[in-house]
Amino acid sequence: MNLKRFSIRFNLDDPNDLKAWRYLHRKSDHVVSKEIIETINKACELSDAERLLRKVVSEEMEKSLKAFSFEPVKTDPETIETETA
Repeated sequence: MNLKRFSIRFNLDDPNDLKAWRYLHRKSDHVVSKEIIETINKACELSDAERLLRKVVSEEMEKSLKAFSFEPVKTDPETIETETA
């Protein structure tokens, strides 16, 4: 078995550290090291999925914008006044 050791300290006076500590210890029957590994893997998967989703949405919005032709806005004050009158 090829094991690597990693040490982490939680400052339970820090709200973020305390929140993480409680999250890791919410299941009494679960091994904390396994929970940490699962959490890291889930975070990476979600990050990859978010990146992919952002890419797809950006590409689709770009395609949609290219499909529209925009008319230039009239900026002549006389024309605007006569159109509103």
